[in-house]
Amino acid sequence: MHLSPRQREIVSLIADGLSDKEIAVHLGLSPRTVGSHLARVYALHDVHKRAQLVAAIAGTDGRLAASTETM
Repeated sequence: MHLSPRQREIVSLIADGLSDKEIAVHLGLSPRTVGSHLARVYALHDVHKRAQLVAAIAGTDGRLAASTETM
């Protein structure tokens, strides 16, 4: 599974607890663009909720798994 640099950035901000709107402001994107990126990431990881995504990509120490960072 390959995540773009932008998708990895968004996933990292989700793991930090930011909402779509907060991520959009932080990255200078529209909330809809953030949602589009998330839809693709959810599909890649076969999840439907933020918590599932974070659980799927989190390492045992709570950081993003190295495999996600290099995808």
